[in-house]
Amino acid sequence: MIDCSKCMHHNCCRHVIPELAIPGTTICRFFDEETGLCSIYEHRPPICNTDTMFEHYFSKFMTREEYDKKNEEACKQLGL
Repeated sequence: MIDCSKCMHHNCCRHVIPELAIPGTTICRFFDEETGLCSIYEHRPPICNTDTMFEHYFSKFMTREEYDKKNEEACKQLGL
């Protein structure tokens, strides 16, 4: 399981797929700048939920350990 550190820069929420972004930005439209948290966390899209993504998509291709390691590497690339 991936433990989100809720980094001070909120890089995951600032670099989302276009479908979730505020038009003309890469910032998630559900990101609350005041709190630094997701405004729909309990109902967030599957792509924002690492457990759901692993269970429904990636478990067919890799182990949980491999998946967690790849996500950790992605966080490092974003500067988390």
